Amino acid sequence: MLGEANLPELNSGLVGVVRQAVATKKEVIIDLRGVQLMTSSVIGQFLMANRMTKEASIDLRLANVGEELRDALRSIRLLNTFRFCDDDSTGESNAVSA
Repeated sequence: MLGEANLPELNSGLVGVVRQAVATKKEVIIDLRGVQLMTSSVIGQFLMANRMTKEASIDLRLANVGEELRDALRSIRLLNTFRFCDDDSTGESNAVSA
């Protein structure tokens, strides 16, 4: 589970990746393989990153999202907020693993 213990590292890593994406105009793909649940604070970080990339007209996609996490996002009505892909393999992107 991604939670408060991971928050400082996640925040600094995510902000760094988003800033790099804005500078290079490349999409961001976040590999969530193995992540089953997230706390509301972590979801808030992903929402912030999603907003920042949209404002810069850059794609942010979540890769390898398991059913449990999809169900959690669906239950809080955030499933349609994010874009998803089946894996993290693309040619021109800033990929990061959570």
